Amino acid sequence: MNNQIGVLDRCGSIDERRVAFYKAIGLDCIQLAGVYEDWLAPTEAARKATDELYGLLQKYEISVPTMFFSYPNQWATEFGLVPQRYRAERMALSCRQMEWGRKFGAKYFACHVGFVTEEKNQFYDQFILDLKML
Repeated sequence: MNNQIGVLDRCGSIDERRVAFYKAIGLDCIQLAGVYEDWLAPTEAARKATDELYGLLQKYEISVPTMFFSYPNQWATEFGLVPQRYRAERMALSCRQMEWGRKFGAKYFACHVGFVTEEKNQFYDQFILDLKML
């Protein structure tokens, strides 16, 4: 089995110096996070930033097997997909991030789902159905 060794990094923090360092210390992959609207928007600036990041990772032969979903406006008790009042919005954002990650070859997606209650109830059951749908 050939395991990859990498790091998780936010898109907005990645520059050539950092990617060159990752390569120099033997890392061969990166888990991308922080894919917010400035990367996803259907604008020339977002497309250019995405293409530049893609080119940089290609130059150093750094793969992206996994993306970590990022959601704006998360607070200490409202992380991830658990909070019902944000779930639809965050699931849609997750889908947009998955679509964006296809360019990079991302095959796996991860996230903090949030604080899951220990008691099974109608909210828990709906959360599990929503998570399976995603």
